[in-house]
Amino acid sequence: MSFQAYIDNIQAKTGLTPEQFRKAAEKRGLLGDVRATQFTDWLAADYDLGLGHARALWAYFKNQGWVGAAGAVTKAAKASKTAKATQTAKPAKTAKPAKTAKPKQAKAK
Repeated sequence: MSFQAYIDNIQAKTGLTPEQFRKAAEKRGLLGDVRATQFTDWLAADYDLGLGHARALWAYFKNQGWVGAAGAVTKAAKASKTAKATQTAKPAKTAKPAKTAKPKQAKAK
């Protein structure tokens, strides 16, 4: 099923357009930094939408800039954490050089 088909099916089932869902989400305080599960749980409880349809509407909202994933770690944040971790990490212990056997000298008689 195409993305547009999901949106069309949501409208057929609920009678609401994505813009009308945006207004309803705004009244519920579900715009801006909100977790996807909060959003999909709301759609399941209030509109009896399944997870696939709820996620399609979530994707639509994200594409419009109406929501952002709260608590999501961005690539930039991950890179920053990695850089900090490597700067503060203790240097690895190096192995001691192996002792080499000295050649035996023949004893003088």
